[in-house]
Amino acid sequence: MEYNNLTKWLKNEWFKLTIIIIILLVLLLLGIRQKWDRQESISQSEKSDVLMVYNQVKGALPKHSLYCIPETKSYCTIDGCIADKPNVFVIIGQSPEGEAFLGRCDSKPCDIYPSNLEESGEVVTVTTKEPHGMLFKSSYLDSSYVEVVTLLTDAFISTGQCYKNENS
Repeated sequence: MEYNNLTKWLKNEWFKLTIIIIILLVLLLLGIRQKWDRQESISQSEKSDVLMVYNQVKGALPKHSLYCIPETKSYCTIDGCIADKPNVFVIIGQSPEGEAFLGRCDSKPCDIYPSNLEESGEVVTVTTKEPHGMLFKSSYLDSSYVEVVTLLTDAFISTGQCYKNENS
């Protein structure tokens, strides 16, 4: 008897239920969009912070042809990944001796690593000559990059955009 009452009620109220479901879906989508907009504005703010640091210290940096500004950063463990604040920019260049290098920099001096650059199609991969648990890849198509830096079994993954240094 309960089942029959429920089916009768559903038949009579289907229009109201449909409207309620549509309203709930719209509210859910609006909430997701607002969260996305908030994250995007935080990311732009953090990018501006790192770019500001780059502009403040670029006169003291080694001569470099490329600088890369992070837009996102994640900290990953075996339990998963969480968003982290981007705070390190990357420079790529050649030493006076003609050796390629990758520099990881913040408001303190850069850590500079002699590196190997390998081009394959539209991607350049940079690895340090000594093993430091780092991998850097950049696309010639859109100047995007990804950097993976490991610390024991944890990893920091940054993504962003690379720019030509006009002063090199």
